Amino acid sequence: MGIYRKLANSWRYSIDGLAHAWKTEASIRYEVIMLALAVVLLLIIRPGPAWSSALLAALLFLIGMELINSSLERAFNLYSSEFHELIKQGKDMASAAILMAIVANALLWAGMFWDICSERFC
Repeated sequence: MGIYRKLANSWRYSIDGLAHAWKTEASIRYEVIMLALAVVLLLIIRPGPAWSSALLAALLFLIGMELINSSLERAFNLYSSEFHELIKQGKDMASAAILMAIVANALLWAGMFWDICSERFC
């Protein structure tokens, strides 16, 4: 199989995964909507290319973490539908990873607003 065929297959699998996540995961839909709103907000306030790239990259990272969390939950659920402490711990740790990505995003946005407010209004 040629390199272009492998790339095309990888692209298609990724698009399939995004489409499935969009259909089945409310959190993915919320985060994609947040990404779209962030793009609009960044176009309005124009914080500069460095801030814009960092903020959008952080939101894309959050969506990526959510995709990993969802895939782990599916794998855990496939393994067993009964309660198991290790499965609970695994799901809780994946959820904590999402929380860390959300906190990182909040800190980054706060830093950008602090920077802009101190630059433009102080």
